[in-house]
Amino acid sequence: MTSVPHTRALTKLYGRRPGVTDADLDIPPGRVVGLAGPSGAGMPTLLGMTCGLLEPTAGTNWQAELTSSSTTTFAWSGNEAP
Repeated sequence: MTSVPHTRALTKLYGRRPGVTDADLDIPPGRVVGLAGPSGAGMPTLLGMTCGLLEPTAGTNWQAELTSSSTTTFAWSGNEAP
């Protein structure tokens, strides 16, 4: 089974300070992805929200689980379903 994460307008606020603002992310099956940026750019926060360890303040985060039997199951977190 392969998980394919997708995010739309994902945002995380810490009080009034933004940790991540309006992040869109699509990772196709079989791809290896790295995040790079300056210190304080929100890479660990984005990964935490994508993995479900942190709850986003706004936006949508979901994963499609693709199986060999062509059955697709969706799970999401955030303010609304995709």
